[in-house]
Amino acid sequence: MRVSPLVRAARQLTSAGGVRRAAHGAWVPETKITNLPTGLRVASETIPAATVAVGVWIDAGSRYETPETSGVAHFLEHLAFKGTIRRSKASLEEEVENNGAHVNAYTSRESTVYWMKTTEDKTEWALDVLSDLLLNSKLESGAIERERGVILREMEHVNKSMEEYTMDELHDVAFSGQGLGLTILGPIANIKSISRKDIHTYIKTHYTPDRITIVGAGSVDHERFTALAKKYFEPWAVPDAEPAFNTLEGEKSPEKLETAANFRTAVFTPGERRQDLEKQDLCHIAFAFEGAGWRSPYALPLQLMQDMMGTQYDRLAPVHVTPFFSEVGARGLLHNCNATNISYKDTGVFGLYLKADPRDMTRDPVPEPVLPAMMEAIIRHYTRFAYDVSEEELYRAKVNLKSVHLATTETFERIAEELGRQMLAYDRRMPAAEAFERIDSITVEDIKETARAICLDVDHVMVAAGKVDGLPTYEWISERNRVALLDPSTGYDWRLPWGGLPRPDVEVQRLSAVA
Repeated sequence: MRVSPLVRAARQLTSAGGVRRAAHGAWVPETKITNLPTGLRVASETIPAATVAVGVWIDAGSRYETPETSGVAHFLEHLAFKGTIRRSKASLEEEVENNGAHVNAYTSRESTVYWMKTTEDKTEWALDVLSDLLLNSKLESGAIERERGVILREMEHVNKSMEEYTMDELHDVAFSGQGLGLTILGPIANIKSISRKDIHTYIKTHYTPDRITIVGAGSVDHERFTALAKKYFEPWAVPDAEPAFNTLEGEKSPEKLETAANFRTAVFTPGERRQDLEKQDLCHIAFAFEGAGWRSPYALPLQLMQDMMGTQYDRLAPVHVTPFFSEVGARGLLHNCNATNISYKDTGVFGLYLKADPRDMTRDPVPEPVLPAMMEAIIRHYTRFAYDVSEEELYRAKVNLKSVHLATTETFERIAEELGRQMLAYDRRMPAAEAFERIDSITVEDIKETARAICLDVDHVMVAAGKVDGLPTYEWISERNRVALLDPSTGYDWRLPWGGLPRPDVEVQRLSAVA
């Protein structure tokens, strides 16, 4: 295996007082992890500085909800800042501002995160604040009622983004009836009806020590940081400790509620959804194959394939680096496009979001409607990875992916974010040297094997919203992705529209014609 000079240098890392130094002289922080008897983990990376980023990463998000409780995780995140038994909402905000700190939180499909950035001398205070938010939130009825309106307004904002809207719809189709198919905010009916009891039950069921990692990055002494975590998060850190205040109310958690111990594997179901939206002038499409979970051998090749498709295209500022973007730019097939690759514990979503004007015609010698030509091009460029990948484009994708990894070290917040994410995804921290070595080890044959498993002759999920008339039928699109058609030995050439073969008749679906 060819090893890059960067990886060879990184392999020469040695211990230096808790911080490792690479052969080229750059500082590489050492990751220290302490596993407490309760299952709570404390992870830190020490970097000499005057500031720190600390946070709590919880292995609980919207996928652990049911249709009846959808939105509770996100609702709880909002309520955490609305007052505790020690701090009112106003005093919390004043205290954070007076200390020059920054505090925030977010909920995703698989995790919930609370974090702070402050100066080194206020590390203990930051852990005190975070523990207060997570263990002592009052969850007052008045705050719950006020927050309903806040979240409904947030939903309006989210739904104005057609990319977020169609990707949520795509998850609903791909993982119908499952936690991954639920939106993070939840449906309007749930937001209006979520009760204090629902929130208490969620905390007791999901905010358990075995699902939680406390993270620190920057000027952090790991031993002291661990001692402070034990002190301030005692209900999670110490066996048989008094329970957290916000778990004292409510009924006993039902044994059948989903927890880490009975995690349900997601099932990806191909299909589509089309929505004719009068207020939209363009056709917005989210298209995807089933991707790969974080620990899958296909996870890293898919990250490289995402880059080789092209991460972002805008016809007003076209960058024709990849073959796909070169074609859509030259033929005028679409307005904007973002390749996507989302990994979860056990599955993923690998595809793209795009928007196009169905009234446009291609710039081909014989112009044709863009929507059928665009969908044919998408299938052709995804499936070509199974047959034809150049060393040059793979090398460029590797360089870009390494740059993405390096960007996670730019600030302490990003270091803490990556450390927390990897602890939940891999149960360990993957050093940059290892990540680079893994990237360098991927070969052209690895990409082809991944494409054969993920993209070739595989049914897809698609959501189209806006002006969707003129879009080919699901069956027609699927028939473009068949081995018998795509095999280069038959004369098929992925570089040419329609593979260089005669253009087939297009089966177009019109919603206006549906009764």
